[in-house]
Amino acid sequence: VQTAFPTIQQAWMQQDLAPVRRWISDGVWQRFNTQFTMMKRLGQSNRISNLQIRQVFIDAIEQDGSFDIVHVGIHFSANDDFVSVKFPALDRRGPLDMLEYWSFIRKSGVPGNNLYHGNLCPACGAELPADMGEVARCASCHAVSTLGDYDWVLCEITQADDYANESRKLDKSGRWTRRIREALGADSDFSVQLIEDKAANAFMQIKSAQATQRPEAMRRFVGDALFEQLSRTIAGDTPFVFNRLYLNNVTLSDFYRDAGQDHLVIACKHS
Repeated sequence: VQTAFPTIQQAWMQQDLAPVRRWISDGVWQRFNTQFTMMKRLGQSNRISNLQIRQVFIDAIEQDGSFDIVHVGIHFSANDDFVSVKFPALDRRGPLDMLEYWSFIRKSGVPGNNLYHGNLCPACGAELPADMGEVARCASCHAVSTLGDYDWVLCEITQADDYANESRKLDKSGRWTRRIREALGADSDFSVQLIEDKAANAFMQIKSAQATQRPEAMRRFVGDALFEQLSRTIAGDTPFVFNRLYLNNVTLSDFYRDAGQDHLVIACKHS
């Protein structure tokens, strides 16, 4: 966390996630990337100075199938200048004192790898691409480093209010999630957190497609009927841009089977 936190802040300021891509999940990457898309359209930048980590503490540890999740509280202060060259009325400047909760996921019992202090593939040892982009895949062996198979991966950043007000979701190792795991018995690597991460990724891409009026950007992961519905909505929308777009929490809330298909229902709260 002491390594990840300032490195993420630097990547955020530069609007360049290449230095951190190998150890952040797809959902986290997409949250940042979508905000960068909006910031570029608004001519925005966020300069952070005098960053001080006041306290780091482990708040909770939980089991998620064959994965472990660690929730870490980070209390920090900084000078925060969020400015727009196109729309100065959107500017926000001043000191910041915040508590955030960062969640990391890793498969239980994996041998020690270190994605934080090197740029080598944890599977084959080849040098990873300088910019791993949307699909963080090794060019040599095609291993994906961002699923928690090799090291702790940042899979969630939650503001203190949202973290405190969560219903603690479903206990990821509780009775209800055990029923889902039994139903999906063929998938030994089923993870509630990774399913929620997929939903976060998709949700942010849909929001980006709406704002950029490019429905084709979401085509590959949206069913036919929903794609047609959203495309009609986008075509009728007045063009807009998100000044701030926060995905407050993403929660697996239901599971059922219908017509030979498995259905997972996920609640996404955004502001």
